[in-house]
Amino acid sequence: MFMLGKNLHQLDSSYKQKELNVLIANAAMFRLQAVHKYVCLELQGREDLEAHISVVLKEHKFELCWAETELGRTHSPRQELEQEEQNFMARQEKESRRMQIEKNAIKRARQQAMRARMKQEEALQEQAKLHEKRLEQAMASKMKADVYLKQTLNKIYQKETEEEEKRKEVLKKRLDAAMSLKANIAANRETLRARLAREKAHAQKQREEEKGKLESLQAEGMYRMKLLYQQKKRDEIDKMKQKFDENHRNRWKGIVSKLLLEEERHKREESLLFPPVPSKSKKTLTSERSDVSSSLDEEEDTEEDLGLQETLAQSEFTGLWDQKPRAYTSTQDQETLPSILKLDKATLLSPAKKSVSGKEFKSQAFLSKPKVIHFKNFDVGKTYKKKAVLTNVTDATNYCQLLGVSENLADFVSIIFEPPGPVSPGLTCQLEAVFTPMINEDLDGEVQFQSATGPFSVVVKCSKKTCNMVVDSSFIDFGAHVVGQTISRTITLTNRGAMGTHYTLVPISSNPSQLQGISQHSSISSQVPADVSSAEICDLQNNAVPQESGGATHTLLSLSACATHVSVEADGAGSGPEVSLTEENNSKESCYPSEINIGEITEGEVGPFASVKIPVVFTPTIPGEAYLDLRILFSQSDCDPVVVNMRGEAVAALVWVSRPNIDLKVCLFDRPCGDLIEVHSRANRSLKLTFKVCKELKNHLEILPKSGHIQARSSFKAKLKFKPRCTLPEDAKNFFDKETCVLEVPLTIQVRDQVQPVRFTLHGIVTTSDLEFDCTKVDFGHCSIYGSVKRTVRLTNRCLLPQDFGFLHIPEFMDVQPGDGFGTILPQQTLEIDLIFSPPKAGEFKFQLNCKSGINRDFMLSCYGIGVHPPLVLSDSLVKFKATAVGDKCTVVLFVVNSHTSADEFSDSVPRIGNGPIAPVGPRLFSFVVPENSEISVSPTSGLVLPGKRCLVQVTFSPSLSDNVIRAEALRLKLKRKKELPNENHAQHKVKEKKRPSSNQASGKQRVKESSKVPETPRNVSPHKAPSPDDIHKDSDEYAAAKASLHRSFTRRFTSYAIPCFVSDVYTTNKGDTEEPTFSPYNTLHLELHCPAVTPSLVVTSDNGRTHVDFGRVLVGERVLKRVSVQNISEEPVELTSSVLDLSEVFLLVNALRPLSPGHTHTLVLAFTPAKGKKYRENLQLRCSKMNLELTLCGEGIEPIITCSHPGELMDFGFVLEKDICSQVFQLQNTCSLPVRFQVLLASLSPFKHSDPQQLPILYSIYTRSQRAVGTQNHSGMCVFSVSPVGGTIPPGKTQDLTVSFSPDHESTLYSDILTVELMNKQTVCVLDLKGTAWRNPMFVSGGDPLNTQTEFDTHHPLLMGTSSVKAHTEVEKLPIPVLVTLRSVCSEGLVCPAQRELEVGFIRTSQPVTKKNVEFYWENLSALQSKGFSVKPTKGSVDAGQTRTITVTWTPPRGLKPLEVVQSCAALTLKGEETEVYNVTLMALVSPHRR
Repeated sequence: MFMLGKNLHQLDSSYKQKELNVLIANAAMFRLQAVHKYVCLELQGREDLEAHISVVLKEHKFELCWAETELGRTHSPRQELEQEEQNFMARQEKESRRMQIEKNAIKRARQQAMRARMKQEEALQEQAKLHEKRLEQAMASKMKADVYLKQTLNKIYQKETEEEEKRKEVLKKRLDAAMSLKANIAANRETLRARLAREKAHAQKQREEEKGKLESLQAEGMYRMKLLYQQKKRDEIDKMKQKFDENHRNRWKGIVSKLLLEEERHKREESLLFPPVPSKSKKTLTSERSDVSSSLDEEEDTEEDLGLQETLAQSEFTGLWDQKPRAYTSTQDQETLPSILKLDKATLLSPAKKSVSGKEFKSQAFLSKPKVIHFKNFDVGKTYKKKAVLTNVTDATNYCQLLGVSENLADFVSIIFEPPGPVSPGLTCQLEAVFTPMINEDLDGEVQFQSATGPFSVVVKCSKKTCNMVVDSSFIDFGAHVVGQTISRTITLTNRGAMGTHYTLVPISSNPSQLQGISQHSSISSQVPADVSSAEICDLQNNAVPQESGGATHTLLSLSACATHVSVEADGAGSGPEVSLTEENNSKESCYPSEINIGEITEGEVGPFASVKIPVVFTPTIPGEAYLDLRILFSQSDCDPVVVNMRGEAVAALVWVSRPNIDLKVCLFDRPCGDLIEVHSRANRSLKLTFKVCKELKNHLEILPKSGHIQARSSFKAKLKFKPRCTLPEDAKNFFDKETCVLEVPLTIQVRDQVQPVRFTLHGIVTTSDLEFDCTKVDFGHCSIYGSVKRTVRLTNRCLLPQDFGFLHIPEFMDVQPGDGFGTILPQQTLEIDLIFSPPKAGEFKFQLNCKSGINRDFMLSCYGIGVHPPLVLSDSLVKFKATAVGDKCTVVLFVVNSHTSADEFSDSVPRIGNGPIAPVGPRLFSFVVPENSEISVSPTSGLVLPGKRCLVQVTFSPSLSDNVIRAEALRLKLKRKKELPNENHAQHKVKEKKRPSSNQASGKQRVKESSKVPETPRNVSPHKAPSPDDIHKDSDEYAAAKASLHRSFTRRFTSYAIPCFVSDVYTTNKGDTEEPTFSPYNTLHLELHCPAVTPSLVVTSDNGRTHVDFGRVLVGERVLKRVSVQNISEEPVELTSSVLDLSEVFLLVNALRPLSPGHTHTLVLAFTPAKGKKYRENLQLRCSKMNLELTLCGEGIEPIITCSHPGELMDFGFVLEKDICSQVFQLQNTCSLPVRFQVLLASLSPFKHSDPQQLPILYSIYTRSQRAVGTQNHSGMCVFSVSPVGGTIPPGKTQDLTVSFSPDHESTLYSDILTVELMNKQTVCVLDLKGTAWRNPMFVSGGDPLNTQTEFDTHHPLLMGTSSVKAHTEVEKLPIPVLVTLRSVCSEGLVCPAQRELEVGFIRTSQPVTKKNVEFYWENLSALQSKGFSVKPTKGSVDAGQTRTITVTWTPPRGLKPLEVVQSCAALTLKGEETEVYNVTLMALVSPHRR
């Protein structure tokens, strides 16, 4: 029974499974019918296509046959045609070759014509450039001329104003003078009458006195003619004296007038150069000037008043007529002249106060090099040029402007000077002086300049060719010679000037008494200043002459000599030789012959810069002294005569010394020296000689032999030995000068039978041979065994001779420099000797250095030093960096080693200080102290080194430019640009004015007048405020440009550093120990660094030379490009390479590097693509053979934050009428701080939409949904879904509206698409599924099971168009629309639940005109449905436009229905609107035992 039940149950299950399979098969049958229908249509189309293709193939075969027939018919003409074609091709090839030749010829002709045209164009361009340059020069010269024209007009206007004022003042003075003259004429008539009476009385009195004198002299018996002659001479002398006084007074007046004129000129220059002086000072100056100028008139008036008073007084008292009239005295003039000179010098030479920025300068603002521009030895008619450099010696920026040259140089000297503008302290500017002499005269003057601190000048001197004659010696001493000998001497006459002359030798005197008078005369004339009158000179001469003859004769002679001298001076004949009375007397007295004679040459020519030797012979004939004064006269008027005094002595001794003066040169103390004494005899017999030495020199001087015999008419030689002792200054005080170290000792030779001994002199310089150190002991202090200590001592040579010296037996640990301790020291010279102490081990070192001189003298120097063995050692104590470019860096690695691991001093050297205790073993701290603001960096600067370990230290040399230097350069460039900007603006303004034509001549004159009225800024006004370098910021473009400019102009620089490294004692690492470690100064190590810096080979030319590339803020994923230009400023080509950037490719070098030739530029393209929202920084090194140029790349990544306002991932457009449009709008909002670019993508427009493989229809389940994203598209080719805009940029904090439109062109329920919003970095903002349904009619029914495939076939294919159109014509009646509704009831625990489905009836709202506003629906054949358990609610109703109505279909399984048994029924649903549509609704239901 159990088995029967089990089989029954299996049969039920199989039955239910079969029912389910039948149900599935029914559904599949409907689908297969649809597919079959589609396949039939497709096969029909293919058959039609096959028939069409067969017809076309037959036609093509027919055409082929026809073509073959025609080909056989035309075979022979074809061969002929081919032959003709070959001939034609040959001819054509020949013609083509000829054409090619002609083309080449034409091409060459064209190239030649083109080259000629290019040359012509280049010539035209050069001519245009030249013309443009000339126009610019003309414009610039016109601008300068306009400036000078304005200045000239202002000066002319000012000069006319001053002349008008002066003319008015002169007229006023003349009127005042005329009025005063009229009053004086009226007042002086009585004075003239009295003066005439006084003169008559005085003449009468003189005649009576002369008559009385003559009578008295005749009574005494004197001759009358002699008296008359004496009186005449006295009158002549009085007249000459009066004439001289009058000339002297006239000269004094002329000097005063010139001084006044010079003062006036100086005042006019000051009024032009300096600001006007207050009125008070002007009044004082004018009052002083008036006092000085009126002093002369007051003197004359005082004399006349005195004379008038005497005349008026003498009219009553006749007794006073006997008094002599007052002679004119120059005391008042002599008192007034110094005051005037003092006033004029104080006025002319007192400089104005110079101040810059509140500081007062006492010297000139600019110094000239050379100080004096001197044109020497010029020729008239030639042109000479000389340059001078003006240097700003103030501590502030100054200005320099040329004012002009002196009046006496204005016609001969011109100055070429361009105003340099603001001149910084220490900078220079050049001027060029051009001298074109027209007259052969000496000229002196100055070039006047104006600066911000006041005027200054440069002295200019122009010297003509002169004759400057000198002799090698003005006094020739022949010495003592025996009578009968002949001694010759030579006078060298040298012309130091550039003009030759003729000389004549004139002997003056041979009397020894006249030599003193001549020398006194020359000394008096040389001592008298130039401003002393000739009368005073005569007085000096009269006082200097001995008063041998007294009385009237001496007075007469002196007065006549003075008169002669004055007359010669007044007549201007001073250029020739002056003949005085003393010379006449000397010529009269020299009646006997002289023993000193001149050779045969008494006259001759001396060329420029040449010399002539004049022989002079002394032939003594009489014992005694002989003198001769030789005057050398020259033909040039400006060349003074030269006087040579000669002296000789004649002796008659029998024995004499060949060298009366024995010169030992320079002798050293305690060093012997000697010479030979040669004695000659003219006697006819043998004589005994005895050499006598003074007792003071007995211990120092010796002559061997002390005595001897000299034979007749022969010579005798004795040896002189001189060894000065150190006691010589004390022993021979009378013969030795301690200050000059000169020894002069008289020696004698006693000759038998000769009363007078033979005398000769021994002289020389005695000096010490000491070498002296400035210290006696040198202490080197503590020195590390790994280093050296240098001490400098000064070695002085006290000797008057150069000496060789050398340090001998120097210890191995010592070094003496320079010259390794050997050298030569000059007399009285001091040398600096460097002593270098390098101890080999720890300990105390005491030693002496031996300095030995060239004469084998030893000079000892004591030295002391302590050697220190530090506990730490540097692997290299001297580091020589390679030549590093500015902006680059060079790194050297060294080690700090702690090698102290054992305290056993016998096994190895141990650290200690001198002979102190051994340093303990333990860790040591070290610390490098780097100088501030240096180019050196040490890493790490401090650390701990364990015993037996070492610590790596990196030393980096980074040459850079000083901040102050960069700021100064930036300020200079800024001022330069400011200076150039007004000139450019002015030039542009001038060009614009030239372009505008003038309306008429009157308007042009009016503009000239208006321009002349424009006030000119004063020259001496400086800018209100000088810019400061502190105003330049480091981040400014000026700072960067100045840095780049200095990089280009940088020159080689070498710097050395000595960096100390302090070493601590043993360092304990106890946690509780808070004491700081102790450092011993003796254990300090020193690291010496040699740092050469050179000009960089590569510089950045973009962005003002900045090496910092800032990309700024960039969105994540976006890419920003920057360009950096690099130039090769070296003289060699460089090969560029770069460092490797981070592999994340945030920063990327886009383009490749290439070699750079000198002066060429390469542009780097750098990309920045941030991957995250953070800041990035990286260094890129551009490497070449000589330097590495480091670029700093930085940027910040910003995360883009974009939000979408559409909720969910589905955008359903619902039901839309075909060929209608439906739109929806959603927003995108940017919440980040940067603008974000976006783009909208549709899957239907993607180029990869056809790359997916075709999928078969899913027929296995009616509930399965297709996964294909892109659905049905429009037949027209237009997109079903469209978006506007498809891309754009959203500013920060703003929103962007996106409009999505749905526009179907045919009926379908499978419209779908995917909308993706992406940013430019490929980041997805949102993905929306777009869906929509299109109906042909406004009314529709939806909600049933799908009866077709998920893929809609294109029935509009060209192959299917024919059949579909035929079918459309054949279908006259409209078939009902099938709708399948499947219901499934579930049986659970014996209970059967009813199944329920819903259908929707809708009416689409459209913009098209409709007749009905709603749709009515109703069901038909409901009884059949109800009989099988189906119920429909509602059965009928209406739907408004834009609304839907739900129809509920419920199935209640009837009793006795088996599980999985399919119940099927059909009903018609009719929709009535503008049209009527019938839907055939098929209801299928079954009962399922399980819930699925």
